[in-house]
Amino acid sequence: MSEALACTEQALKINRKSWRLWHNCIRFSLQCKQFYKAINAVNRLLNMNQFDGLNATLLLKIAELFLEKYAEDQTMPDEQFNRHKTNLWTFFKDYSNHIDDDKVHRLVCRIKQMLGEPA
Repeated sequence: MSEALACTEQALKINRKSWRLWHNCIRFSLQCKQFYKAINAVNRLLNMNQFDGLNATLLLKIAELFLEKYAEDQTMPDEQFNRHKTNLWTFFKDYSNHIDDDKVHRLVCRIKQMLGEPA
């Protein structure tokens, strides 16, 4: 999958307006456990007003990756974890501002509660 992600990134250098490439970038980023590449690709689609496929299921996959990569890492200093968490909250805010879906809003509230944040 890392080769597929690398190829997609190369293709995006040539064609940054292709929503299909951005969708592939999200999929491959999640499979390769590249949290920031995934949220950057989603943000790109949000900025392009391409909301197809952006839903609570995708948000859950991104949240699961965050939890796996950052929240479960007991060796990570609190300051570093809090930086990642702040980036996640910013992403959630942008996502929920564009995707008007009760499932998305409920999911964001649940994840915030899991991480000890006010909903």
